[in-house]
Amino acid sequence: MSTTNKINEAGVTYYKNLLKELKDNEIIPMVTLYHWDLPQPLQDAGGWPDEFIINRFVDYARVCFQLFGDDVKYWATFNEAKQTCLQGYSYGSFAPGIQHPGVDDYLCAHNVIRAHARVWHIYDQEFRPTQNGNICDSFFVNLYFIIFL
Repeated sequence: MSTTNKINEAGVTYYKNLLKELKDNEIIPMVTLYHWDLPQPLQDAGGWPDEFIINRFVDYARVCFQLFGDDVKYWATFNEAKQTCLQGYSYGSFAPGIQHPGVDDYLCAHNVIRAHARVWHIYDQEFRPTQNGNICDSFFVNLYFIIFL
């Protein structure tokens, strides 16, 4: 799978300006790397159920850390990845609208977890020592509470 190696400089400028404006207003940003916005060419090549996407996501995260890491101390790899996989690849109610339950949703979840792990380790080993930030996930798991009376 080949994807473009071009960085959208207008996009970089936009986010640099946004981060500066936040800092100028004493707002500490927390940046989510993936919030349900997969570029169409990556979906056309298989999307999250295809393991090629892990390396693409790792490349993307590394570029973000390089470009914005001095201004961002809090990172999340994924926002509600459970919903991305279930709603997008099982129920088909969110983009990309695929209904392939029991297969694509599990492949998606597997690849998201692997991508998160790789990105976490890259940040920890390559960027945390100089940028002093933190990285987490926001997988959105169902929580059940039992109340004892």
